[in-house]
Order: sequence, then C-alpha cells, then structure tokens
Amino acid sequence: MKRFLWIGLFLCTALTGNAQEEIPDGRDPLWEVYLDSLRNNPVDKHWMEIYHELIDIVKNSEDSPYKADVYPLYKRLSKENLESRLGKKIEKLYLLSQVGDYMPDADLYDSEGRLHHLEDYKGKFLLLDIWQLPLITSRMLPELREEIAEQYKDSLTIISLYVGTDKQAWMNALQKEGKSGLHLMEINDGASGKGIASRLGSDSYPCFVLISPEGTVLKKGLSEQSKSGVKSFLADCGVKVFNDTLSHKVFIDPKTLCLKSPHLFTMIDSVMILCDSQTDSVFHCFREGKLLSRFGKKGEGEHDFSFPTSIDYFWTEDFLCVFDENKRGIYSLKLSPDGQAEWRKLFSTKEYAHHYVVPVGYNRYLSGGIYPDARLYMLDNRGNVERKYDRFPYRDDAEKNRDRKTLSQAYFSCFPSFSSFKNYLVLANRSSKIIDFYQFIGPELFFKKEVVESYPKKYWDDADGSYLGLDKSIPSAYLSTTATSRYVYLLYSGVSYAENPFLSCNGTTIEVYTWEGVKVRQLQLDIPVSQIVVSEDGQTMYAVAYQPEPEIVQFDLPDD
Repeated sequence: MKRFLWIGLFLCTALTGNAQEEIPDGRDPLWEVYLDSLRNNPVDKHWMEIYHELIDIVKNSEDSPYKADVYPLYKRLSKENLESRLGKKIEKLYLLSQVGDYMPDADLYDSEGRLHHLEDYKGKFLLLDIWQLPLITSRMLPELREEIAEQYKDSLTIISLYVGTDKQAWMNALQKEGKSGLHLMEINDGASGKGIASRLGSDSYPCFVLISPEGTVLKKGLSEQSKSGVKSFLADCGVKVFNDTLSHKVFIDPKTLCLKSPHLFTMIDSVMILCDSQTDSVFHCFREGKLLSRFGKKGEGEHDFSFPTSIDYFWTEDFLCVFDENKRGIYSLKLSPDGQAEWRKLFSTKEYAHHYVVPVGYNRYLSGGIYPDARLYMLDNRGNVERKYDRFPYRDDAEKNRDRKTLSQAYFSCFPSFSSFKNYLVLANRSSKIIDFYQFIGPELFFKKEVVESYPKKYWDDADGSYLGLDKSIPSAYLSTTATSRYVYLLYSGVSYAENPFLSCNGTTIEVYTWEGVKVRQLQLDIPVSQIVVSEDGQTMYAVAYQPEPEIVQFDLPDD
C-alpha cells in the first residue's frame, strides 16, 4: 500500500494510551487498530484515506477475513463524502464485485427490447461472455459458444453481454454473425461506471465471468478462444457435463469375494475393506482385486464383533475407526502393508441409540441415530455427549416443532461422508431428496446449505403425534454417499419398496455435487448397485452389485 506506513504511524499515535482488547486468534493486531479508528473517529479526509486503503486490500483478496468488518463502514460516508474525488474512488471499489461476492445486476435488454435480469437465470451456472466493439474477436466465437452451450445445457447458461453505448452497432454485429444464443446489452454501462461489466472489473476482452446457481461470483478473467480453454475455465469451478452413462467392469468376482451381504464399504489408499456381519470373519481386506486378509471374528466375546455399522479412516491418528452398534463399542483398527490387522477397543458409548460414530479430530466423534432431542451428537473420547445438533429439515412450522425422535426417524440419513481432511460433511436423506452440507471449524460443526427436491410423505398420527413409519409406496432416495476433496457422490434409487423391493435398495443414478452444494453432474450406471466408493483422485468408482451374488464392480469416471 502506498500510504500504509504513514497511516499506520498516524493511527498508532492517535490511539496511544488506549487500552486494547484481546485480539482474537488469526487476527492481525495492526488491522484491529485501523478498524477501531474507523469505527470511532469522525469521517474526515484522513478517515477516507485509511478506508480507501483497506477496502482496496479486501476487494483484491478472495479470502480476506476482514471483509465483514470493512464493508459495513461504507455506510458512514455521507452523500457529500461520496461526491468528493476520493469518495468516488471509494464508491467504485465498494461497488466492484469480486470472487465470493453476490453478483451485480441491472436492467439488460435483448435485441427486441425485452427486459432481462441476471436474477432471472439463477438455478444454473451463468457464464458471462463480456465483450465490446469494434473487435468481433473480443467475444466467444459463435460456433464455440453453440458447442459449449449444447454440451453443458443441463448445468450452464451462457449470456453474451455487450459493453458499449451504441445499440445500433451492437445489433449490426449480431445481424452479421447470427443471433443464436442469449445476447444482452446494458445501455450506457460504460458511461455510468455502475453497470454489471464495470462492477465486475472488466477492462480487457473477452472477459469470462462464472456465477454460481445461487448468484455468487466464482471466477473472473480471460480465457483463450478455444474449447479446451473454456472447458478448463468451467472445470476449475466444478461445472461438468451432465448425464454421462457409465459401463461397469468386474473388479472382484463372487468366487474371490466370498461374501453374503456386505453392508460397509471403504477404501484407504489402494486397500479396500468390506464388512459382512453374516460371515465368520466380519472384515475382508483386498488390494487391486486380490484378497489380503480376513479378520474380526463374528461373536459376542470381548474381542469379537457383532454388527459394525460404521467404519471410517481417522487420518490424524492413522487408523480405521469402527463402531459396533450391537456392542456399543468404538474400536481402532490398524492395517499392516500385507493387510494384517490389529484392533483395540477405545471406549463404549452410553445409553444412547447411536447408529454410527465417526471420528472428526480433536479427540471428538460425531454420531447419528434415533435420538429424543437432536439429529447429531458430538462425543468426547469417553463416549460422553458434549454437544447436540438439533437442526432437522422441515416442510412447515408444524413439522418443525414435532418431537425430535419422530423427526430422527423421518429424516434418517445414510452413512455420512466427509471431505478428505474432514473439514466438510454431507448428510443425504433416505426417504426424500434432501441433502445437508456442513462445515467443520475446529471441532465445531456448522450448517452450510440444504438442497431440497422433496419431503417425505406424512409420517405421524394426527391423534397423538406418534410415528407411523414411511409409506412403502414412496420412492427411496439416497442409499450411499462417498466423497473426495472436490466432490460429493450420492447413489440415488427413486424406486419404492412396493414397486420393486430389490431396486428400492439399489440404484443406477449417481448425483455429483460440489462442497458448496451445487449439482454439477449426473451419471447413469448400466447396472444397479447398493454402495459406492470413489478413489481420492476422482478417476474410479467402485460399487457393490448383486448379480445375483455380491461382487465388486468398477466404473471409470469421466474427466473434468
């Protein structure tokens, strides 16, 4: 910053002797001084100079922790302040939309004079192709635009946005090259300095701006005039082609697998672990399709397993964490390179009806089940409940206030999936198309977003409010989830038990979401499967299929 040093000296001098509160972790003490000065001192020339410097910094940083502190201070500027030379500079910076901001909007017109707004096109990704005359090459080539629009038609809308004041010249250019696609113009944007293009900071062309289905600016910048360049621009933000059909390959055949009913499925690096409580050895370990070992005796003894319902890798401690629902025990399981296992009991849970217990770091474990007072619990390393997370989906206020045990049954989710380093969590509902996205900040869990397409059919008795169970005529929703650091993969059924009991527990549709809760792809499988696991590189998906005996099949996933 040009004036940062002397401004810093000014502030430090001005605030000498003032007692400072304790600075929160991750905050810069010098920034706290600047912000304290702006909050408490009158608005004058020095104030505006400091504010101009700070808003310039946060506007040019995608992840500045001070945006929430700096932006509201803009309201302290009077109309007279904003009419000054420095005030106009501040206003321009304030209006400028950066990555992470909500998209700007304005009155846009097509060649027929009809009014449009960007808000009208929310629900899909928006790719703004911002261009100007006289250079026709300053925008996406028509044939490229048509090809990209067709290929991404289910997930993306392309808007060709002209920047300029000459409406007739724009219409002449469209007439010459054809009007295919959506072409819009914001009249006098360049002159006002407050239009969409100006606020997005476009000053060289073509300028591509990608906006999320929710209206958030995801990416700005130039892109080469090629198919690969545009696709790379889109792929960086998770935009993918929908409706790919995948064909399976047999990865482990029934003779090698020798399982009856595998109900847990996970992968650690190249090692695949399946759990089957109907076999003498509960755990079965494979590498590259070949059996490494079987272990974990089925039984009720101290060192036996009865019915494991969750298995998850505890990456900070480098072991698999297993929860046995029948024995209410949490076990650590370590594998040697040759697949041999050592395990020990970590602790037992208390009286609560946990269905799964998974490690989240910080000696904490997240659990889900049919609870009387919450949807999720956070346990310490002795099995004690430390926190309760009471948020449920609900269709209306009447349902919101129903008893928690009933809601736990109605909105029961399949086993949750985490991002690679457990900073994100997804819950997908078994009885309706509802997906909940969460984020971990330290050991604390915060709700991020809910994607809702349907709610479960009425499931309670009007007389006493008791749980009636879910209607067997209602299609099953999500059966299995898996995730990488980039994407969430959800196996969807869409078939009711009454229609087909087998297909209600198996699916052929994979929905792919970003961790921001944006659907970017839908994959169709050539056979029904019951569980899925995706390799961390996102190149391969493995699944349990019954044909009619259980086998492990492999699907090669499409490139981004």
